Amino acid sequence: MGRPDFSRSLAAFRPHEQRIDGIEHLVVFPLYTPNASLDTRFESLLVRVPWPPWLDELEKSRYTNPKFVPGHLVSFTDGYDSECAVLFPETVAASGKPANGFATIFCDREAKRLQAYARRAVEAVRLTLHPQLDCFLSSLAVIQDTTALWDLIHDRTHSLGELPFDPFMIRQRAPFWMYGLEELRVDLHSFCEAAQLAREGFPFAAYVTYAILLDRIFRFPVVGTRVKNYDGLAGQLLFSFLHQMDVLRWRDNILSVEWRHLPEAVDTLRREIQALYHRGADLSKIGLWLEAHDLVSRYVKPNVASRWKAESRPDLDEGDPSKWMALVQGDEFPLGNFHLNLKKRLDLG
Repeated sequence: MGRPDFSRSLAAFRPHEQRIDGIEHLVVFPLYTPNASLDTRFESLLVRVPWPPWLDELEKSRYTNPKFVPGHLVSFTDGYDSECAVLFPETVAASGKPANGFATIFCDREAKRLQAYARRAVEAVRLTLHPQLDCFLSSLAVIQDTTALWDLIHDRTHSLGELPFDPFMIRQRAPFWMYGLEELRVDLHSFCEAAQLAREGFPFAAYVTYAILLDRIFRFPVVGTRVKNYDGLAGQLLFSFLHQMDVLRWRDNILSVEWRHLPEAVDTLRREIQALYHRGADLSKIGLWLEAHDLVSRYVKPNVASRWKAESRPDLDEGDPSKWMALVQGDEFPLGNFHLNLKKRLDLG
């Protein structure tokens, strides 16, 4: 069929204008295959929208995001028999710039993975679960609602704050740690927002803080390829920071969490990343990339062969970013021993 242009169909598809609890959408589009590939294939998805009254109220009153629409995957073609858990306009093959109308994250798929990996990891590292956390991990329905709330805050935050680069340009070329920092920035903001909601008495907002911690430190670093894995790096950075702050403790092959000190530590890392973003407006593109690498390197040891380390950087002109990009190692920040140990215990290779 060559390369059919679905631009008009994409512009007409507006699920964010029909956020009705339980409504279903049939989606048929030529989609780019994952991981920034230029290959395309037709996929068909049957999507059910969860939009309970409490989520509707929070979106209207506190976390306004007219483009956000969560989804549950009822059925799908082979391309989504994968790790993919999103449907964005940018993932649809179109002749020009796609209509930026909606953002769908499949919270049921994310919830199932979070529950499965967290349960296995908790057992592997012998983390003691307090009753509320045990309740959270035992209920898939609660995890799905938690993921929807997390995604609402997370997605909105990508457009808030001091933004020295455009986090939504998913096909722009930047070192992968820039995307890792952006994902962690919005997750740390989501953590702090959820903690505040919990203090105000919102029934299960505290579960969002559990979800962010467990998904980031357990699942993302050990699942998938190590080649320029920005989600994995975000998890490594969070783990290493909390470990160096002694909020996470790995002793006698047992992981423990100082839950009382966790919110303060998370906010400290959030402010450190925020300070980098603030400086980013005054830095050149390469200058920001270098400072970002330095920030990550304070907590996650770079590859011994890294050409981005302060002591190994070449004298290259800033006018040609492609030469700097060519220096990025596929695994610029290898796994530390905790995650190597966890990967082995989970039999992930």
